[in-house]
Amino acid sequence: MPQSLASQATEGGAALAGGSPARDQALLIAMIGLLYFAQGIPLGFIFQAFPAMLRDAKAPLELIAWVPALGLPWAFKFLWAPLVDSRWSVRIGRRRTWLLSMQCLMVLAMAGLAVAPIGPDAALLPMSLLLLASLVSATQDIATDGLAAEKLRGGALVGVNALSVGGMMAGVMLGGAGTLLVVDGLGYTATVSVLVAVLGVCAVPVLVRREGPAVYEESAAKASLLRGIKRPHFFAVLAVAGLYASAHITETSLTKLFLVDAGWSLDKIGVVATVGSLAMILPGCGGGSWLLMKIGTWRTAMIGLVICATALLIMLAFAFGYATPTLPTVAVASALGGIGLALAAVAVFTIAMRFSSSGNQTGTDVTLFKSANVVGEIGAASVATMIAAKAGYGSGFVFGLGMFFLAFLLVMFARRRTRGLHLEP
Repeated sequence: MPQSLASQATEGGAALAGGSPARDQALLIAMIGLLYFAQGIPLGFIFQAFPAMLRDAKAPLELIAWVPALGLPWAFKFLWAPLVDSRWSVRIGRRRTWLLSMQCLMVLAMAGLAVAPIGPDAALLPMSLLLLASLVSATQDIATDGLAAEKLRGGALVGVNALSVGGMMAGVMLGGAGTLLVVDGLGYTATVSVLVAVLGVCAVPVLVRREGPAVYEESAAKASLLRGIKRPHFFAVLAVAGLYASAHITETSLTKLFLVDAGWSLDKIGVVATVGSLAMILPGCGGGSWLLMKIGTWRTAMIGLVICATALLIMLAFAFGYATPTLPTVAVASALGGIGLALAAVAVFTIAMRFSSSGNQTGTDVTLFKSANVVGEIGAASVATMIAAKAGYGSGFVFGLGMFFLAFLLVMFARRRTRGLHLEP
């Protein structure tokens, strides 16, 4: 197995001056967590806050159904992932080149969003700015994943995958549910300005941390998509990464719109979304790491999928009129969905990073799986919303259940196919 480029670097230069290896690793993990957190903020705004704001402004569902497409850079980032792995400034550092520049661009895009009007007749400018924020956050994620997979092994890798999910979802919660909670009282411009300030703070660790000089290797300059997809059983793992979250994204996408049409206020919807995000971050990610070490990655993923399906069934009962949605009952569904997704995500991306960890193009290889995940989420959210527009919310939730069954079968299939690859911790 070729030695990773990161392990050949001068590690002392990569750490803050004077730090012990254990302390340096802890600081590195904390920085990676902040980066995942920052990358989640634009996504939270796109997938949670922005659709609810548009619907509150009387925008039609047919327009809102296009909003998930703003996440398309996350779906297609594999196309430029080899560039991120292969090109960088020697003076700034291999990963730091991309981390710092993309974080600055993210701040600028969200700052423009703070002064852009939002409404059914004024959607183009904010959507364009959100597309830019999505593009730069997706590019930053390539470098962040590469850094994590290169530097961390064993339990630290499992932990950073939990941190990846938890940090990302904390950012999603701030950009989505957090925005909905305060926007009515604080005002739109002030609320988005707070998000901009938080993104600026997240850039500080990248600004002060230095990387050691990377040792140049010919293989690092030839990162390619073909090298990734030629690995044995690549497509079995790719299918799981692409569809494991589709049931959950259907539930979260339709629930917000369903509640708006039921007359719920944005701050009340924000409470429900916050409950789901907190459940994902705290019991979900923490429990996912513990469960994964106890029973393995594939079984953890299956349990997470079943919990997500339970949340869908609750919302299905509300949509078909079998029960009346109340704040406590909808919050329970949201919490179950958050926990289930966290369990499945920690498991699936631990598998993806272990699968991708050899060689010098970890950013490219992990990105292939993450792009498949985003394609699945965008597709599921858009199709479910279109179904809801044409046939009602109940039919949209039924679509989500169908995606759950498909994802569960794919997990079972991939588990059998990859037994010889040692993807369990």
